[in-house]
Amino acid sequence: IGGIALVSSGRIASCESHLDLVGQGAGIASTAEDDAVFENCVNYGNVTGTTADAAGCFLYFNDNARASGCENYGAVANVSTGGNSLTGGVLAHLDGKGVLENCENHGTVSGDGSVGGIVGSISPEIDYDCYITGCENNGAVSGTGDGVGGIVGANNAGVLLCVNRGS
Repeated sequence: IGGIALVSSGRIASCESHLDLVGQGAGIASTAEDDAVFENCVNYGNVTGTTADAAGCFLYFNDNARASGCENYGAVANVSTGGNSLTGGVLAHLDGKGVLENCENHGTVSGDGSVGGIVGSISPEIDYDCYITGCENNGAVSGTGDGVGGIVGANNAGVLLCVNRGS
């Protein structure tokens, strides 16, 4: 489920979502692929993951997807069980050569598995070209899984110039 788009490989800019979502989903888009670009998108709705992964703005970034200046103000709660879900205030999973820059989370984030105030998991399959930079978390982050962090739950790539102000 995506509040604005299910899958995008194009450009989406200056959009807002106020939807409260329940299921596997994200406030702005579920999947960003190819050369997708998101600029200044904001999610105000709450996201409750019941079957797998959940995030405030985006579920999965693949290929060369990029987001800049995107923000989440909604609560993200992943209530699925099994311990291997991905939950992020902005993005659940970053892969490929994807980039998040100057994005912020202001909502609470909770789940099991990999839970992060900005990104649940960064795990490129081939190289380490994906990264986040200049991002800020201001929300409380909690989890019962094996990777919980104010910025990233599980990191296998780059985190640059990010700030965690949450608890």
